[in-house]
Amino acid sequence: MTEANGDGPEDPRLRRLLVVGAVAATAVLTALHLLTVRRLGVDIPFWDEWEMFHPDALPAGLRWGWLVAQHNEHRIPLTKLQVWALHRLDGWDLVTHVTLNFALFAALVAAVGALVVRAAGPRGAAACLPFLPFLLSPLGYENHAWGFQSQFHLAYLGAVLAAWAVAAPRRGLREGLFVAAGVSLATAGMTGGLIVCGGLLAAAAAHEAWRLRRGDPDERRAARRFASAALLPAGGLALLWAATFTPIHRDHYLSPLSGRVLSYFGDLVALGFGITTPSVAAGAVCLVAALAPAALAVRGAPDPAARARAVATAGLMAGVLLALFAVAVGRAAQAPETAKSSKYWETAALLVPLTAVAWHQALSARPRARRGVLLALWVACAWAYADDWTTTGYQRERARRLEGLRCAASYYRDGAPTRCPEVYYGDLAPRLDAARALDASFTRRLRAGP
Repeated sequence: MTEANGDGPEDPRLRRLLVVGAVAATAVLTALHLLTVRRLGVDIPFWDEWEMFHPDALPAGLRWGWLVAQHNEHRIPLTKLQVWALHRLDGWDLVTHVTLNFALFAALVAAVGALVVRAAGPRGAAACLPFLPFLLSPLGYENHAWGFQSQFHLAYLGAVLAAWAVAAPRRGLREGLFVAAGVSLATAGMTGGLIVCGGLLAAAAAHEAWRLRRGDPDERRAARRFASAALLPAGGLALLWAATFTPIHRDHYLSPLSGRVLSYFGDLVALGFGITTPSVAAGAVCLVAALAPAALAVRGAPDPAARARAVATAGLMAGVLLALFAVAVGRAAQAPETAKSSKYWETAALLVPLTAVAWHQALSARPRARRGVLLALWVACAWAYADDWTTTGYQRERARRLEGLRCAASYYRDGAPTRCPEVYYGDLAPRLDAARALDASFTRRLRAGP
């Protein structure tokens, strides 16, 4: 394989083959994954979803106070709005919800692909898009089998779209408004989206400050427009969120510098690269593999357009790492194995394509080394993910929900039991009664019988 100008494979047929192959593999895996989600879905609320039947939630109707109220550490107005709309549509069929949920994830994958193309360039996309199919690993089964987890997809979709705008070769008012819209979507998704955008906005702010100092008059004018449209509104939104946020379970938080937090953080990072066994060494290697090229790419960018792409990549990566670190601070008091929980995989997995793009940018002047590094990175990811393509996780989630459905049926028939530990952590009777009063989809099915 030969390369020209460090931009990617010189042979257009090879570039086309790599791009078409990566896109086709991603599309096929997306379709198969969607079919699996629908086939194994069960129409029964699960865990936090039962809180939608709290007296202040669906029973009280659509209210602004409910939409923006905290749910644990998060505000999830868009997910609550989905639940309300689906209840109006079909009684909130949870199989419909997980289908919509996965469609949002597919949109996130497409957005990551668009960011890869912009950040790596049309030719570099041939070398980086083959990392996209790793995002379709069933390791993320928990977020896909649980419609309520659309908050993750919405948050990261907004962050990725904002990064796409930051990576634009010329940034002015239009790109700034796009960033502001992306940050707003991420913030309305969940807290993690705001944290990820925090890293991105910090990097973008530093870059715009550099443009204001070093750029020509036109460049300085564009930087002011971009900053006024993107950074000021987004910063104001972040401050408003922080001022009205109430920390939950503060007694569970550990010191950010404690060994348990750092080890937990490393395990979260490694999970994104397909490593499901706790390992301090693996976490350290994955962290260095991600951070080193991002720093080198920003420092060694040969021109303003390349620097914008590098800043967007490094900023989004920094935001993802900040979100994972926040999880570690809040969860490291638990058993170390919980760092490998499926629900955290989606956040960490974003590091895989970002790391590929960062290496592509960092080694722009050394095409031979870049080709070797990207090939080694892809092979390492393929090896780590090799045993993670079964539906075992989905089957396990289906079994839990079917048991919960049987428990709910027993309650409606006999008035007992009032606890269904497979699908809820407390007394379920008030929620089951509220669901029946609201004619929820699963109650209709239970009334209809087998």
